[in-house]
Amino acid sequence: MKKILLFVAFVLGFGVSVFAWDDSLNTAKNAPYLSEVEKQVIFELNKARSNPARFAKEYLEPMVGQFNGKMIKKGNMNMMTNEGVAAVNDAINALKAQKAVSPLQPSKGLSKAAQDFAKEQSQTGAMGHNGKDGSTMKSRIESNGKWQKTIGENINYGSANANQIVVDLIIDDGVPTRGHRKNIYNDNYKVVGIGVNTHPKYKNVCVMDFAGGFSN
Repeated sequence: MKKILLFVAFVLGFGVSVFAWDDSLNTAKNAPYLSEVEKQVIFELNKARSNPARFAKEYLEPMVGQFNGKMIKKGNMNMMTNEGVAAVNDAINALKAQKAVSPLQPSKGLSKAAQDFAKEQSQTGAMGHNGKDGSTMKSRIESNGKWQKTIGENINYGSANANQIVVDLIIDDGVPTRGHRKNIYNDNYKVVGIGVNTHPKYKNVCVMDFAGGFSN
C-alpha cells in the first residue's frame, strides 16, 4: 500500500476465548529465521484468515465500546483515530461476510526482504514502501529469490504486539480502499515473510511481504 498511516497503532482491546485456536495455524512456530513476535504475527494472520467471523468477535467487537467520538481509550491513554468506531464496525461487518482463506506458510526469502527493510527503517526513521537507495517492494523481494503469481506488502507502524499489528491492518482506519485488509484476505497469497524492528519515531515497525509462491 502506498499510504502508510501514523495511527495504525491505536488498537487496544482483546477478547477472551474459551476455545484455543488450532495450533496448525501456527505455521511459523518452527521457523528459526523468525523472532518470536514475527512467528506470532503469522499465527495472527492465519487466525484472521481461517475464521474471519471469530476473529472479529474476539478482537474487534470488544473495541466498539472504547470510543468517545474519534478517541479510543487504550489503558490510561486516549488516542485519536481518523474514522472513530465507524472503521471498526466496517471491519466487523466485512469479516462477518468474509469467506475463510488458506493459511499462509512462512518464507525465509520473503522474511529476509521484510527484515532488511524493517531494519533500514529502524535506522533511518523513514516510512513508506521506498527504500533509501530507491528500492521498491518488488526489487527487495526479487533480490532474495523468485516469486510466483503475485506479490504485495503491508507495513504497520507503532504496534509491538502481534495481535495489535494484524487488528490495526484489518481495521485500516483512514484508508478508503482498505488495501491492507484486502492483502490479508487475498487467497492468491500463499506465503509470507515478516520483519519486525524498532522505529525511532513510532517505536515499532512491522513489514509483511506476501507472494503466491517463493523460491530462494
